[in-house]
Amino acid sequence: MPDQNLELLQFPTPYPIKVVCRQRQDLRLVIDELVRRHTPDLENGAIHERCSKTGHFVSITYRLNARSAAHITALLADLNGHEAVIMVI
Repeated sequence: MPDQNLELLQFPTPYPIKVVCRQRQDLRLVIDELVRRHTPDLENGAIHERCSKTGHFVSITYRLNARSAAHITALLADLNGHEAVIMVI
């Protein structure tokens, strides 16, 4: 179903992605690097991080400029394949 929704978008388009992860020391560095492999022009101001009240989880929101459905699909696949990632919204 998500691929059908991607077909409705006109590219390039602003596209927010929220990554929910288990907290770990190098988390932000690792996830930022993964996202920048797909979106090298991502600006630091387009990233927002928020920790859970318990400090066990972190959500990182990336406001990126999606170039195509394939761009989003590849990025989501890499994020979902990382062991620290719980979900991608």
